[in-house]
Amino acid sequence: MNDGTVPDTFALMVYLRHEMGYEKVFELLTGAQARNPSLYLCLVNYGELLYINKRFGGRLAAEETIRIIDSLPLEVI
Repeated sequence: MNDGTVPDTFALMVYLRHEMGYEKVFELLTGAQARNPSLYLCLVNYGELLYINKRFGGRLAAEETIRIIDSLPLEVI
């Protein structure tokens, strides 16, 4: 595995909800697309994102989270 960045659950929630600081996470993700590989998502954090979104938004919110996260330049580890 190359050296890289592992964004935490909070950073990804900020991105998903377009909250304050969203732009910084967006820049990180955009930079990762250019660098190719270097953003990693811990499987535990992925599960936490799904849990939070399902708890507060239901099954459809969790499915949308999967769709968005899977489209990002993140390697799940």
